[in-house]
Amino acid sequence: MQEGCRVSRVAIAEHADLRRLGGFSGHDIPDPDLLKACVHCGMCLSSCPTYRLTGQEMSSPRGRLWMMSAVAENRLDLLDPAFTEQMYQCLNCRACEAVCPSGVQYGPLVEASRAQIEQHQKRPVQQRALRRVALGWLFGELQMKSRLAFLGLWLAGCFGLPFLPYGAGLFSSFVAVLDIALVFAVFKGDVRIN
Repeated sequence: MQEGCRVSRVAIAEHADLRRLGGFSGHDIPDPDLLKACVHCGMCLSSCPTYRLTGQEMSSPRGRLWMMSAVAENRLDLLDPAFTEQMYQCLNCRACEAVCPSGVQYGPLVEASRAQIEQHQKRPVQQRALRRVALGWLFGELQMKSRLAFLGLWLAGCFGLPFLPYGAGLFSSFVAVLDIALVFAVFKGDVRIN
């Protein structure tokens, strides 16, 4: 080898980690036009509680928008720990929207990014089961739960339980309003308002 020559090493594809960066795909993809609306002026920084707390650019709306754009352009993986942390660190209070001179709709972008993470992230079995039970119980079949709650109130009023204002006539008015709204549709004909 001659003096003054440099030897450079070239990475060979079989030795490199060439996994495909997973960008947004499927349903709920953040709107690219909304991502491009940000002009990176920094007006949002002072209104963002997470930026004020951490002082990190990534924890600001501007930084998160940059990260969303990087994922959309396959420069950053959707499941990159820094990206998922920043998407969930955001309170989605939308204080940044109020001060943004470009009118960036930040809330829908964060919501879509979180939905993308939830669609593609594989969670442990225990966490999936806990989420399914807890969230399914809280939000599943709301119509049926509301009917059962109103049925309970109606039955309690029929038996004159002291904690309900049945004697004052307020409860019968409440049942009349619910009957008009067809909440007691399954009991049609059984409920009589005097």
